[in-house]
Amino acid sequence: MKYIPVAHYEQSKIYTSTDSFISFSNSPYPAHRLGYGLDIYNASRSYFADVFSPVDGKFVFTKRIGEDCVSAIQVRDNLIVRILHLDPAVDIGSYIYVGDYIGNYIRSPFFEFWTDPHIHVEYRKSLKGILRSSGGLPLHILFDADKSKINFSKRFSIISKRPEYLLVSIPEPYVASFGPYFGLKVQLKNGYGLLEGGIPYYGYGRVYSEYLQDSKLKLFDKEIGSSQISYNVGFIDFRKQIKITANEISIRGIALNLYLSKPAIKIVPYNTENITDFRIGESIKFDISLPNL
Repeated sequence: MKYIPVAHYEQSKIYTSTDSFISFSNSPYPAHRLGYGLDIYNASRSYFADVFSPVDGKFVFTKRIGEDCVSAIQVRDNLIVRILHLDPAVDIGSYIYVGDYIGNYIRSPFFEFWTDPHIHVEYRKSLKGILRSSGGLPLHILFDADKSKINFSKRFSIISKRPEYLLVSIPEPYVASFGPYFGLKVQLKNGYGLLEGGIPYYGYGRVYSEYLQDSKLKLFDKEIGSSQISYNVGFIDFRKQIKITANEISIRGIALNLYLSKPAIKIVPYNTENITDFRIGESIKFDISLPNL
């Protein structure tokens, strides 16, 4: 399995396999809003999949916190990687390498019903305060890996139906790419970008683009928010009044991640009854409305 670096702090890099997908801001938690957290998901979206190490280093800490777990890998002096939602299968003191099996996923009680299995990764200077949510270090995304060659669909259509959500393919005219990543295209003032986040339910997200500037953003020709540039990334505050429909059915929103292979849109319903009538292969038409504006 091939692994590529996707983020770094100073000279230390976080790796993930090319068949996984990642997110910096598809989460409501402060570490993601502040740019300190990275979520790494497995391609199968299964809790029975193995978890592989995103870094080289010594496994130095693990502690159960209720139904979740906090673990840490020391990558160099005065720098550790904190990992959440991992049930570790590694002994304290063991040295591990990128791609080594390190355990299994935990379904945290803090997850929403639509949350896929993932590990949360962030840097810390030391084990001091490792159990606290604050104290992370700023992550910088890497864009210089080779891009995969993939075939895109011809329409928005349902490719997977799960009890909690739907996955929809993205046709080529609506696919954006930046570096090795693929995702849904958003319109900018002078071009387009790759959109990431939980729209509109988390209220914020990111856009990645060669055309970045402080500007309004449009999705499906409707204004969804504005971006402010920091570290070559556009940070977005979504207009929370926006409503999204899929085939004229009101939905909670859409979840967008950064994919290293074929991208998808997750339709997040208000409740699971909202998606019972959808079918695999069914075409989807998205629409955005701006009520009370």
